Amino acid sequence: MTSQEDGDINDVFEDIFLTEERIIEEHFHHGLADGRQERSVQEAEDYGHKKGSEIGREIGFYHTIVTEIASQPETAANEKAPALVQELLAALGKYPRENDPAVDLLHDLQRIRNTYRRLCALLKLPYKQQVDTIVRFLQPNLPFVNCHMVDYLTEQHWKRFVPVAMQSELRTVADYLQAKEIFWGQFEPSFDGEEHDGGCFPAVREFIKNTRQFRLGGTDARGTALTLDEFMDALSDCRRETRLKMTELMNVKKCHEVEVAAAVVASLCNGMAATQPDTSLEDILVIDAGDGKGYLSSRIALEHGIKVLGVDCNEANTSNAEKRRERLKTKIPKAVQKSNLEEDEHFTNLLQRGSLDTLYRTATQLIDFNTNLIELAQEYFPGGHHSTFCLCGLHTCGNLGPNCLRLFHENPTIKGICNVGCCYHLMQEQFVVDEFYNPTKVSDNPGYGFPMSKYLRGMSFYLGRNARNLAAESIERACTNRENPSDKLGYRALLQVVLLECGEKKSHQVGRLKCDGFVDYVRRSVRRLALEQRVSITDDSLQELEERFSAELEQLKVFYLIRQQFAPVVETLILLDRLLYLRECGHDRSFLVQLFEPVVSPRCYALIALK
Repeated sequence: MTSQEDGDINDVFEDIFLTEERIIEEHFHHGLADGRQERSVQEAEDYGHKKGSEIGREIGFYHTIVTEIASQPETAANEKAPALVQELLAALGKYPRENDPAVDLLHDLQRIRNTYRRLCALLKLPYKQQVDTIVRFLQPNLPFVNCHMVDYLTEQHWKRFVPVAMQSELRTVADYLQAKEIFWGQFEPSFDGEEHDGGCFPAVREFIKNTRQFRLGGTDARGTALTLDEFMDALSDCRRETRLKMTELMNVKKCHEVEVAAAVVASLCNGMAATQPDTSLEDILVIDAGDGKGYLSSRIALEHGIKVLGVDCNEANTSNAEKRRERLKTKIPKAVQKSNLEEDEHFTNLLQRGSLDTLYRTATQLIDFNTNLIELAQEYFPGGHHSTFCLCGLHTCGNLGPNCLRLFHENPTIKGICNVGCCYHLMQEQFVVDEFYNPTKVSDNPGYGFPMSKYLRGMSFYLGRNARNLAAESIERACTNRENPSDKLGYRALLQVVLLECGEKKSHQVGRLKCDGFVDYVRRSVRRLALEQRVSITDDSLQELEERFSAELEQLKVFYLIRQQFAPVVETLILLDRLLYLRECGHDRSFLVQLFEPVVSPRCYALIALK
């Protein structure tokens, strides 16, 4: 081999050896050139601004909360807490308000986080700590949670709100269809395993797992809610069971709710009688707030023999409850026989005397903080000596739920409460203006439904109407039933495109309507909005528009499922706020209890408290 050949071979090996270095060098210069372009500089600036805003919000959050904690009596009474508070306030005060290359911002932020956790643990503030964790998670996502599906196409919600990693994974209609399967399967035992769906779409699964930890039962809210068995076991000898098999005049959902809730309220009354001095079960009157058709109240009276006053401010509801009570009387003998309770003393007396009328009565009126419950009891149960009350409510709408908790705290004669809330969208919030709030409801349910706790009010925290709407959705039921978001969501988003193209910039509320496809939806909507003269478009053009956006319409359904992941997180915060309110008021025997199966009854958590 000649020296020339040796040189050539050495050159080849040298080239191989230096290939990686040359590629790195080449791409470095390309990247440097790209980075100096205006667009790249702007992207970097936007990203830095976003991260800086997130850090700023977190620092502001800690400063507000720690300042509030510093003013609490329990802080001053604790030997170590004041020093930790001062340490935190000093660290927060020194934290740079501008970027300083000499300061490790993330390291200092982590130290603040750790000190804050120590303070929460020292003061035994688990609920506050859980609220903090959820607030920190929700706050930057509130624009996403509160976005209008109407604007999905016109404001490019997919690009604006969906995490980039998920956008990269979901690019085709086939991807969207497969992603829906992942969302629907999130409650299956195999979901956390790698074998689920072949391990595809890891960012989607990671997003689901991440949001799941902020729900009741998740890692950041674990242990907050008791199971029904845990609560009933704690009542021990006071526990009452459901024995009467009576499904008449109720659907499956209502039957499940009533059987469980009636036993819980009866057990609670037993507990009150056992813990209140000189009080027997006969002295206790249950007041059912928002009685409706009397499902729960009649069952408490019928099965457990406890007197109940069903109160509703709607006269039509009271009338329906009374009619149902009369129909119920005809069903009792068969139900008692079917349940093999003919020998039971309570049911024997009930059948012989027909005493349902003496146990359950109705009233059309509004109970407020000035209502004298003893006088009210005397009016509807004359001859009784009711001076102790248990306040219950099964799916108390909007502000009624929070006001029941306030009434429990402020009225000394109410010794127990069991309240299951619902219709969060009907609540009025203190720190956000709701343009759709019905002012006629204010007189029925005054005040604010959220936030209740002094802790969250100190933050001036708000959710927003769309977030509260979302909280009322059932992710468990949607997944179990593999519910596909309605095509009308897409139709409404497409209609917005049509309206904007026709020069209609004003926001229009279409509402619910029946239709046969997109073209029919547009025609009916335009007529309802009285826009026939201003919105002119042919059927062919509408069909072409639907075809052009066919992929985006399937994408919208996945977007809906992504956004739905926040529903139980928002509800968790609402419920924790209510529980925290009770604890702040000094009611140590207050609990959050899962009463119902969430697939059957989505609003399944009750606030239960004993004085």
